[in-house]
Amino acid sequence: MTGRRDPRGGSASSPALDDDRLLNDERYAVTRPLQWMQSSASSVILAAYLAVAVPTHGWIPFLLVGVAALTSPLSLLLGKPISENVYAVGQTVWMGSLGVAAAMTGGADSFLLPLCVAYALIFFSLLSPGKAVRFSVVGFLLCVLPIIVLDWEGLLRSPWLLLSCCVGFITIVLVARAMAVGEIAQRSQATIDPLTGLLNRRSLSDRVAQLTEQARVMGDGTSLALVTGDIDHFKQVNDTHGHQRGDDVLRDVAYLIRKTVRRFELVYRMGGEEFLVLLPGHDLAEAGRVAERIRAAVEHGQPGGVDVTISLGVVEFGVDRSDLHSLLARADAALYTAKREGRNRVVLASDVTPPAVLP
Repeated sequence: MTGRRDPRGGSASSPALDDDRLLNDERYAVTRPLQWMQSSASSVILAAYLAVAVPTHGWIPFLLVGVAALTSPLSLLLGKPISENVYAVGQTVWMGSLGVAAAMTGGADSFLLPLCVAYALIFFSLLSPGKAVRFSVVGFLLCVLPIIVLDWEGLLRSPWLLLSCCVGFITIVLVARAMAVGEIAQRSQATIDPLTGLLNRRSLSDRVAQLTEQARVMGDGTSLALVTGDIDHFKQVNDTHGHQRGDDVLRDVAYLIRKTVRRFELVYRMGGEEFLVLLPGHDLAEAGRVAERIRAAVEHGQPGGVDVTISLGVVEFGVDRSDLHSLLARADAALYTAKREGRNRVVLASDVTPPAVLP
């Protein structure tokens, strides 16, 4: 066995660094504070823009736009964080309502048409490039469709504003996508382990700080847990089968861990044969169950065609504690206890006796 096959058709030993994976793993996660800031700023700017136009066009055409513009920030204020798809659908529907208002305030010559172009950038600010292109295209079509249907004659008489907006939209999409893809490529080189395709140690501290700060700001008491894992007797694998087979084992173990956890649960290669799983919203008991699933997956998965096992330590990190070094030390203490007790097992930090704790 040289490597498992990924259901997407590629080798599971070399996970693809696609846009959606990076979005869920690191930079492009649509966090609640970012959603709130984006939605609030957009709503304030739009309100000021429309207030200038109300004396000329009346308030009725803008009623639908105003209600739709307030939906996103209100949902963030009253409810839980929304997913990227729900957020994108809401923005798409809002652009459709903007098109209706444009059709009622001048049609093909409406002053609202340039807004349809400007707001396409919202998708690229919070979504991966692939999804941003799809949703922005649909949103723009929904925006211009009411004008085409309701003011067809006006469009035939004066098509230039709409045509210029179409050209501007295409330009924005091409430039924004190129910039987003370039940023993903640059960040992947700095934060992605080239052998396994997992996040590396460099990106861990920033992510932990983001999660703890987000929990502190929102005041929701969200817990955070870490699982550290170390492949048992990995040196023997290299000595017996060679370093190439050892690399196959590392890649397949990375795949098995990634397959076991959910997409928003981040997996890191900390160096050598050591891995770490970051589990937002998990307490110690829940994280222990995740660790047990990982242990079983590696034991029965025969990564790289070799019978290997993994030992794991589990620790919970409350939002009132910001010392990542102390957290990792407690997790390592649990991991070392698992090694001493016979390997191929999960040990919770709460079960570690004081002498085993590292200074």
